[in-house]
Parts: sequence; structure tokens; C-alpha cells
Amino acid sequence: MISHRGLLFIALLWLAAMLVSPLLDKQVLVEQRPTKVVIYNNTADTLNFVIMEERSSRFTRWQPCDHPKLCGDRGIMPGMSGDLPYELIHNWYPGTEIAVFWWHLIPDSTSRNGYRVDGPNKIVVRTPGRAFYEYQ
Repeated sequence: MISHRGLLFIALLWLAAMLVSPLLDKQVLVEQRPTKVVIYNNTADTLNFVIMEERSSRFTRWQPCDHPKLCGDRGIMPGMSGDLPYELIHNWYPGTEIAVFWWHLIPDSTSRNGYRVDGPNKIVVRTPGRAFYEYQ
């Protein structure tokens, strides 16, 4: 027979698993913090990314880097996270939406430089508003 403590322990383990599992289900998770955005890479490959103010991203001509030498050391390794202070995002202001574009480089012998891009994918999040940003 299981004691009350044993049942409580099992219930707590189950609850913890339910709280964590949504985070692990997402390939890429973007979290807003008071002064920065954090990106979690739950994929099996290095994650490359660009972050822009969302409205500006609609009018900005850009394309993902398509070779590891062009992407530099900015990529996020599998199972790791990276962050970027809001002040470094072009056209950012408190309370605006930002667009996080992300992709992987896949080795491909048929492409001109040996890699192909599997994206970009886009995640849009709203950053903390002015009052929250100034007083936290």
C-alpha cells in the first residue's frame, strides 16, 4: 500500500511533468523578459536567428545566412538558449511586437554553397510595455 507521502510525491512528479512538457514540445520557444528576449533551441541542430521589430520586418529586405561562415558564431546550439537585449533590436520600443526569424542550415551537396536553409520560420511576441520595462 502506498502512503499519503508516496501519493503526494507521485502527484507532484506528475504535475511537474505536465508543466514542463509544453516547453519541450515546441521546437523553438521565445520568452519575453523585462530587458531582453530569450530563445530556447529544442531542436537537434544549431539554430540561426534574426530579430526585428515586427512592422519593420514587413518592409525590410533580408535573407537568412546560408553558410556557417556567413552566420558566424551567433547560432544557438541544440538544447541551449540565447538572449538579446531589446535595445539591440532595430526600431524596438517598449510594448512593440518583435519578429523572431529562425532557421537551420542543412548540408546539401546539390546547392551552390553546400547548404540549404530550412526556413525562415517566424515567431511574433509583444515586448513588455514602458511601465513594466522602467520599473522592473
